[in-house]
Amino acid sequence: MADNSSVSYWYEGYCWQSGDLLRLPRNDLIEAIAHGLMKHLATDALYSRQGKMYGVLVELPHR
Repeated sequence: MADNSSVSYWYEGYCWQSGDLLRLPRNDLIEAIAHGLMKHLATDALYSRQGKMYGVLVELPHR
């Protein structure tokens, strides 16, 4: 990930095993990928939206 200035939101939660606070950034790239995923899933007859939460995690190569 580039730098914190490109982050629009941080998802945070505690690990159920370690108790550590985990943080995942949301940025324009992640949002675009997530919108594309949801559009794709909406065309799938097997996809059920009820009670589901989907997320996208992108690992970028280290520089």
